[in-house]
Amino acid sequence: HLYEEGAMGAIVNLTTSSTLSNQIVKNNCCRALCNMCFEKGNESKAIKDGILIAVMHVVAVCPDMVNICLQILLNITSVFEKYPRIEEVTDLLLQVSPFLTNISHEISFLTILLNLSSLRNNQLRLVEDGCLRVVERVLKSPVLQLRIIAANIFGNFTTDSRSKNKLIEGNAIQTMLHMMRDESEGIRIIAVKSFYN
Repeated sequence: HLYEEGAMGAIVNLTTSSTLSNQIVKNNCCRALCNMCFEKGNESKAIKDGILIAVMHVVAVCPDMVNICLQILLNITSVFEKYPRIEEVTDLLLQVSPFLTNISHEISFLTILLNLSSLRNNQLRLVEDGCLRVVERVLKSPVLQLRIIAANIFGNFTTDSRSKNKLIEGNAIQTMLHMMRDESEGIRIIAVKSFYN
């Protein structure tokens, strides 16, 4: 009912208002947006109503709210099929990456990217947008949990036949060889599957 009555647009407008300087109100708006995005089936409408603009605004002016903003992006990417303008989430995600300050943020960021990479026919777009470089960087992380998520994203990239030439141009063979030397058996298995693909 809130969606139908235009609540999302109203909260977005309040969140991004240049005349509103009260951080508590902005934080509460951000939490409200997160709660609204938890409702499945409204992901496309949330983007249409400007939620991505609100997320970028909050990340830039309220660094302590990055975790809530990442949760919003997690909510709107927990879908099985692509929906209109979902590519705008990828664009925003790459803009948010400089604001990540801890492992928890990194895990959420990569999980969002994993969600996006599992959507059918979305892999080529992600590779073209520079997500392969993000994955390659994380695969060198000392944190096993981050490397496992990154390896799964890379594995998803190899499932779309249209992305294969771009992957090869982007040094994917060296990335797979690097994954083959990882201490984690799970990552080595993903590397073999990626080679197979």
